[in-house]
Amino acid sequence: MQEIDSVTLVDALSMPIGFAVPGGRFRKVIEKNTQIPSKSSFRLPPAKEGKGLELDIFQGDADKIIDNEYLGTLKFPADAAGQRVNFLLDEECLLHVTVEGISGDTREVMLATHDTPEALKAAWQEEAERRRLAAERQTPEQPRGLFASIRKVFGGQ
Repeated sequence: MQEIDSVTLVDALSMPIGFAVPGGRFRKVIEKNTQIPSKSSFRLPPAKEGKGLELDIFQGDADKIIDNEYLGTLKFPADAAGQRVNFLLDEECLLHVTVEGISGDTREVMLATHDTPEALKAAWQEEAERRRLAAERQTPEQPRGLFASIRKVFGGQ
């Protein structure tokens, strides 16, 4: 029987960390099972005309943000669009966010929580329901099936 001389424990992230993208989807920045400490980067998307950019940060395994845990919101000025954002997980699993400016300077961004996770989830659910209802109103119910398709081909309703 062999003996083990030493054991090295490696800490890993149990759930991915990322941000909300349009449509209520979740974009992962740091993947699950990434060794801690870790660093991962991405570029900020374009901001709306003259407005700043807000990124809602989440942790979780689901593809939809509504099913993940809300961590906070990052706020960026409009001129930050296209700049590199670094997510740094330290040894204590604390998330640090830095933005690399065009001139090479780096500044840390703080997470700001302005709503409770429950209030945000309720707002996202309401928005998703509003979009679903709007989509249903825009597309009138069309007859479906083989006979409906045959009628269309031969000019029938």
